[in-house]
Amino acid sequence: MDGRILIHVRLVEDLTRWYAIRVWPQTTVAQFKYMVSVLVNVPVYQQILVHADLCLQGHRTIASYGLQDGCAVYLFRIHDPSAYFSSVAAIAALAPLDGNNTPGFGGHDSAPLSPHLDGSSDGTVNEILIYVQFSSDPRFSIRVRPDLTVLEIKGLINVEQNIPVNEQQLIFSGQTLLDDRTIGSYGVEDGYVIHLARRSLPANTEPLEVLYEDQLSELRRLGFRDTYDNIQALVETSGDVYAAALLLLQNL
Repeated sequence: MDGRILIHVRLVEDLTRWYAIRVWPQTTVAQFKYMVSVLVNVPVYQQILVHADLCLQGHRTIASYGLQDGCAVYLFRIHDPSAYFSSVAAIAALAPLDGNNTPGFGGHDSAPLSPHLDGSSDGTVNEILIYVQFSSDPRFSIRVRPDLTVLEIKGLINVEQNIPVNEQQLIFSGQTLLDDRTIGSYGVEDGYVIHLARRSLPANTEPLEVLYEDQLSELRRLGFRDTYDNIQALVETSGDVYAAALLLLQNL
């Protein structure tokens, strides 16, 4: 084994479905949520993850919550950040399926389908192995579905290499890959190599109050009045209003 652990994710709105993801124990919850978003198609800002009656916070690691190989977390999807507390109460009322907080899936094969995403209970995942070449560094490999968008691939690269998504430029056969297209639409197949270039972003000299003016107005409309805290949350979430709102709620 390579040191990764298998975490089971139960979707609260449909407890008959489960997903399995292999992660490093030092993976942050924020990184784990991105993996969940790719596999389950629930945006990060709509996710609440719960384990042992605790809501998992983005800056902490998986290991810091005592999650071990075979443990389960519950995923609750929210459409309105103001519904956060009632959502937490609903999840806390759910009892684990067995005493070990594992989902009791009846002896399924726990061997990973990939280093990141292990697939769902309906067995629909069809993955390919692609190699990513970054500068003169040794190339690394990731397993992906051909129907994932380039943006989702960048998210996986961010988890693997800690390169921010907005600094990544992916190139294949002389083409820069567009975020909204799928990796399969470019003809990328199993064993192919894509190249990763890191873009230098220009420094933004605008005050943060000006840079995030629209987002701050929206946060105030949602009831968040502390400008300093709002700016900090927007910086941490790259200006995503709803992710910032969820972060602010978690820090109350």
